[in-house]
Amino acid sequence: MKKKILYIIYISCGLVGCFLLFLTMFLNNNKLEIEGTTQINTEQSSPADVMDQYLSKNFGFRTQVISFYTRLQDNLFSTSSIDDVIIGKEGFLYYKDTVDDYCGTNKMSTRAIYNTSKTLKLMQENINLRNGKMLFVVAPNKNSLYDYMPFYYEKSLEQSNWERLEQELDKVSYLDSFQLFRSKDECLYYKTDTHWNDLGAYAIFEQSLTLLDKPIYHKDVSNSFKDFAMVGDLQRMLYPGAKPNESQFVVDSTPDYQLLTNTRNFEQPYIETQNLNQKGSLLMFRDSFANNLIPHFSNQFQYAVYDKNIPYNLETIDKYNADTVIFEIAERNLNLIQESAPLFQAPVRDNLIRNNLTNELKKDLVKKIQFEKTNDWIKISGVLEQKDINAHSRIFLKTNGETYELTPQKIDGNEYGFCGYFKKIDSTKSIEIFVESTKEEAYYRSLAYEIEFKK
Repeated sequence: MKKKILYIIYISCGLVGCFLLFLTMFLNNNKLEIEGTTQINTEQSSPADVMDQYLSKNFGFRTQVISFYTRLQDNLFSTSSIDDVIIGKEGFLYYKDTVDDYCGTNKMSTRAIYNTSKTLKLMQENINLRNGKMLFVVAPNKNSLYDYMPFYYEKSLEQSNWERLEQELDKVSYLDSFQLFRSKDECLYYKTDTHWNDLGAYAIFEQSLTLLDKPIYHKDVSNSFKDFAMVGDLQRMLYPGAKPNESQFVVDSTPDYQLLTNTRNFEQPYIETQNLNQKGSLLMFRDSFANNLIPHFSNQFQYAVYDKNIPYNLETIDKYNADTVIFEIAERNLNLIQESAPLFQAPVRDNLIRNNLTNELKKDLVKKIQFEKTNDWIKISGVLEQKDINAHSRIFLKTNGETYELTPQKIDGNEYGFCGYFKKIDSTKSIEIFVESTKEEAYYRSLAYEIEFKK
């Protein structure tokens, strides 16, 4: 009898506990809605997804349990229980995706470096033809500048992917953000966040305009940086219930620009701004590092567009009459440049493939070729057989007496791919692919291909 009563008490306590946890979901929900932090997209999510998001945000004591377990791991073993976060020394947190760069385990091949640099050169050429200026900006990984990584990660002594790429950027306008940050005495990255802080962003802004030969218009901000506490994105991953614990500096002034898009925050993939007191138009291809660049550049240009969408569409330069194009990307994502060819008309290379040069027919030169047609473009892409092809070999397409240079690209894991976009091309004419061979002043020539559009 006593045993039965104990069972009833045990089960009752369990049910009461579950009910209390269930009840806390509604209490948490009311609090979150008041603070404006609960944002569940019910229009684009299934009922199951909505329920999953709701439970993950509101389940009782969820954040407290996660934070407790994380602190236990940190204090006992100096390790992170969250795969995406690395706990460094002196309070520094690092994003896990930067480890491969730090340890040198993701070394880009010679061809990958070439593909990336060539893509940037073709982008700049196209922008210059539109009477615009381009600036390439790499946002360094935090551990490339401020090394407080745990002892069990060994820093590579070899050249980094960025250092190797930089040697190939002889015809590309770029900002050396690594040198810029190393020249500053203060730390320009947040300890508990992935990104540079607002002082770092302002340094990038000023140096960018200097390199673009543009006068810097802004109010005197030397004494207008306001200090307040924040929670970094890495800190939030580790401790969902963390309180603000790191200083953030922002310019304490009223912005001159207006938002033309319905903008909740600067994480959105597409943002437009306008400042009628200024001149010029900016197009920025960017990632989250540019979030705290947006206010500064928006005050500088009459019109500005900030675009996260891939592929990078250079045709929007004409749409927005942009005289300045900035391409910003995180160091850890450099390899992605070769994986999505920017959208622009393939440039003409008149008389490049001359009749007096050796054109050796190589039947297996092209392993795969594909033709796609949209309302505005014809896209031709494919993969080469890399045997006997130099890692720096350019790729061309010839049709109806015209020769075009293609963008080298990584396709299906093969770094000897190519891609070209064409506004006009005669689909009744056959095409040939030419590739610089290992022989001096010689090209490998493919079989002729009839254009057949993918259905």
